[in-house]
Amino acid sequence: MIEFLPTVLVQSDEAFQRRVRAVRPLVRHESVPMLSIDVIDGLFVDALPTYPTAAYVADQQLDVPFEVDLMVQNPLPELEAWIQAGAARVQFHAEVVDDLSLALRQAKSFVGSAEVGVVLNPETSLAVVDEIAPDVDMIQLMGVHPGASGQSFLPETVDRVASLKQRHPDILIAVDGGVSPETLPQLVQAGATRFAVGSFFDEAHPADSLSLLVNAIPHD
Repeated sequence: MIEFLPTVLVQSDEAFQRRVRAVRPLVRHESVPMLSIDVIDGLFVDALPTYPTAAYVADQQLDVPFEVDLMVQNPLPELEAWIQAGAARVQFHAEVVDDLSLALRQAKSFVGSAEVGVVLNPETSLAVVDEIAPDVDMIQLMGVHPGASGQSFLPETVDRVASLKQRHPDILIAVDGGVSPETLPQLVQAGATRFAVGSFFDEAHPADSLSLLVNAIPHD
């Protein structure tokens, strides 16, 4: 099953409300299980900090499932707050922890039934997840450099997906960044099944954007 997760990468309350309002209806589609909220602290990547906070989302009581991608320097203390805010899945970047196995065990110890994923930047070796692959719920490969929406897709991501699938055939592979009807077929054929989609989802016509993606899924 191929899944698409509309991403929410914003810097203000107004932008958050607008984005969620635009993409929330897509979650009713069988290919869209939840939204993906990007959290940036301005330290891990050179980008403006994002909105909202976990406390804000908890107050909003979103009526759709969501995951959180923590692009932050110190993710573990934030995991629990986002779980309490209702996140069904939390993800953190491998690059920010000294001991990935320990960090994953710590994360799993307080997320309850929520899933935990690990994200790799384009330059990060796939070997860093070899030890934790049996215990993680998914590995997400960045198809762009993290921090800004609308970047051009890095074509080497396709080979990275294929290599990761070869190393760990049973692992769920996600891709975040540069996903479009042009890049999707190669990524699916390489072994990815979950896609975080940002700028391609036109806020004015998100259902049309989703249809283009669904129609681009290869069926051979």
